[in-house]
Amino acid sequence: MTVAEIGLGLQSDKRAGDYARLARRAEEHGFDVLSVFGDLMYQPPIFPLLEMAAATARVRLGPACLNPYSAAPYEIAGQVAALDL
Repeated sequence: MTVAEIGLGLQSDKRAGDYARLARRAEEHGFDVLSVFGDLMYQPPIFPLLEMAAATARVRLGPACLNPYSAAPYEIAGQVAALDL
């Protein structure tokens, strides 16, 4: 029998520090998967995922969507800035 998993998707519109807190709370409440949306005009999901990875031990993490055709220079700059932060 397959066990159902519950996931939670987050928008990448939070401040630094918020993702770790949200990820810890989600893990404490039994969520199995956390994903971050990579919507245009929001920060790329890489920074939130890195922050959540440092704050959790059990949940699986991943981007909800990555669009290779939208990797314009401003998006690449946003990802570099997120990694720098």
